[in-house]
Amino acid sequence: MSGTGIEVRIEKLVLHGLGHEGRERIAASLQSELQRMLASAPPAALAHGGQIRALDAGQCGAAAGARAETIGTAVARAVYRSLG
Repeated sequence: MSGTGIEVRIEKLVLHGLGHEGRERIAASLQSELQRMLASAPPAALAHGGQIRALDAGQCGAAAGARAETIGTAVARAVYRSLG
């Protein structure tokens, strides 16, 4: 995934409490939302290049039983917030 010169590779995404169902839709939604956010306002932490080897985005705030797309968007926003 890339936008405005930023390349993001997510090698492993751990979502506690979720089964395998909907994982492709979660990933697609995460990618779409994170790409949109990075293109519109790159975080200061990435403004001068660099690499973040690991990132704990904490809680994403998606409600139990939420749709896969909603979860993916919430995870993307949590990741973006954690980038500073």
